[in-house]
Amino acid sequence: MEYFNDEIERLEDKLLENIESPVFARLAALYIEKGDYLHAVTLCDRGTEKYPEYATGFLLRALALQNLEKYKESIQNFRKVREILPRCQVVSDRINELEQKLKEMESKVRDTADEKTETDSIEELAERLKDYKPARSDSSQMRKEAPEENKIVDQVSGELLIVSETLATIFLKQKQFDRAIEAYRRLIELHPDKKDLYLAKIKEAEDAKKYEE
Repeated sequence: MEYFNDEIERLEDKLLENIESPVFARLAALYIEKGDYLHAVTLCDRGTEKYPEYATGFLLRALALQNLEKYKESIQNFRKVREILPRCQVVSDRINELEQKLKEMESKVRDTADEKTETDSIEELAERLKDYKPARSDSSQMRKEAPEENKIVDQVSGELLIVSETLATIFLKQKQFDRAIEAYRRLIELHPDKKDLYLAKIKEAEDAKKYEE
């Protein structure tokens, strides 16, 4: 380790003597080995500006950026190396590897965004239903005024018109146990193949109701 640090110090001094020396590449490689990737990138930025056809400078910059998880910038630098050394298969393989990694990361970001949107929608619906109490009246006019697509609970009978697992889950989370039980019973009628699952949910709601009482 002492030799390692001495070598860095020696190359730093040499670079100070001649700021345009290609020794920057050796120094950047040592910083990468040390784990100081930002310092390595800075050295390569300056070096490749002076030596725009020096493949090693771009290669080291690409490696440092990869370790910093800046994959797009890393790919750009690997492509620059490939322009200078078109027959270097190792560089082409690394580009393919990073492009695949980048696609996977972007896919995860999209999935996370979709999950958040879905969660927000459920939370919004839960908030709307939180204090909802269906009016009980024999007025046929009341039925007529409520748009069918917006009716979740029948304004007259109080029965659920639209039922889904999401809605049942919301009722359960809001401790509206009777409505949750009603929803799961309706779901059994609609999806008899999932009867065991819904019966378990009904028992969960009944037990929770007893505990709350």
